[in-house]
Amino acid sequence: MRSPTAALLVAAGLWGMAVTGTKYALGGFDPVTLLSVELLAGAGVLWAALLIRGYRRPRSWWLPALLGLLEPALAYLGDTFGLSLTSAVHGAVISGLESGLVVLLAAVLLRETITRPAIFAVVTALAGLAVLAGAGARHGTAAGDLLVAGGVLSASLYTIVAKRFDDGSDALSLTAWQFTVATLVSLLVTTARWG
Repeated sequence: MRSPTAALLVAAGLWGMAVTGTKYALGGFDPVTLLSVELLAGAGVLWAALLIRGYRRPRSWWLPALLGLLEPALAYLGDTFGLSLTSAVHGAVISGLESGLVVLLAAVLLRETITRPAIFAVVTALAGLAVLAGAGARHGTAAGDLLVAGGVLSASLYTIVAKRFDDGSDALSLTAWQFTVATLVSLLVTTARWG
């Protein structure tokens, strides 16, 4: 029991550090350059692992393209651009809404039943977010908050699409192609902004 609890604590700590770390890195990089560097590094590591393990082609090409567009491309673009305009506290609070949004979208789009424990978890999370928002910094902007919220919506839709259209493709191959699509989108946006 200690091992899963420790893993959850580490994951929660890393999640919290990701928003703060991104906000800190935005002090030295513009949003799309930072995102392009992150995605290039991530795609490189994924492709290295995939090629070492042995390449397996995805069963369909449209699924990794759509998933890569939703997350990481649009989700991370919204998140990174949003964090350049709002506070880390606002970004973390809004990002915390993702799990509740996934539950609602799954009920509406996938017709999944929302159980009482799920309702309790979502309500508890929303109460916690309300406490954090009330005590948080007041340095957010509506535009930044909306961009982060758009990223959260895109990430939530990713979860729904991944569940609905799962075709049994190899997970590592699917993820490597997802990050490749997202990297290409990010590089196109970076090139347009530099031009």
